[in-house]
Amino acid sequence: MGKLTNFSPTFPMFPGDAALVTTSDSVTFNPSVLYIGGGGNVRVQTAQGTDIVFGSVPAGFILPV
Repeated sequence: MGKLTNFSPTFPMFPGDAALVTTSDSVTFNPSVLYIGGGGNVRVQTAQGTDIVFGSVPAGFILPV
C-alpha cells in the first residue's frame, strides 16, 4: 500500500456526526461525505471558493466531498 500523501490528521476519516442538509445559498456546511437521498444535481463550493456541480447523482449515492 502506498504512502498517504494528502492525509491530514485534522480531517476526520469517518464522520463523527450527521445532519440534514437542504438547498441553501447562505448556509455553510463542512461535510466529508453527503448521502444523496433524492437524485439530481448537487452543487458544492470548495474551501478555495470553486463551485463544482455533480450532475445526475443517483438517489442513495454517497458522495465524498
